[in-house]
Amino acid sequence: MDSGVFFEGSVHEENASNHLALGRIYSSTHRYDLALDHFSTALTLDSSLVEALYFRGICLWKMGQFQAALLDFMVAADLGWSRKDVWNVTSYIRFRMGDYLGAIADLNHLFENSSVSLRELLFSSSELETLRSHFPGVQ
Repeated sequence: MDSGVFFEGSVHEENASNHLALGRIYSSTHRYDLALDHFSTALTLDSSLVEALYFRGICLWKMGQFQAALLDFMVAADLGWSRKDVWNVTSYIRFRMGDYLGAIADLNHLFENSSVSLRELLFSSSELETLRSHFPGVQ
C-alpha cells in the first residue's frame, strides 16, 4: 500500500494527520486504547481536527467511557461534524446509560433534522421496543 495515501511526510513525523490516520487504523482493528492515544495526540497538535474528536468519541464509547464520549460528540457537532451521525450515536449511548428521555430527545433531533431510516439507527428492534414501553407515545 502506498503510504502517501494515509500519511503526510514520514510515518514517524509528529503531525496531526499522521496521528489521525494511525488512530483510524487502530480503531478499525478494535485497538481502541491505541486509537484513543493517537486521536488525542492529533487533537493536541491540531485542536480544530473535528474528525479526530468524533472518532475519539467512538473509541471512548466502545471502551465504556460514555460521559467522555458524549462530550466529544457534542463538541464535534458544535464544530461542524454531521449532526446526523452525532445524534444517532448519542441517542444510543444515552439509552445504554438508562437516560431514556435523553435518548428520545436525541432521536427526535435526528428525525426532525435528517432523512434517516430505522435501519440506520444503532438500536436493535428490542431496544426500540424498550423505549416504546417506557414512553408509549413514541412511534
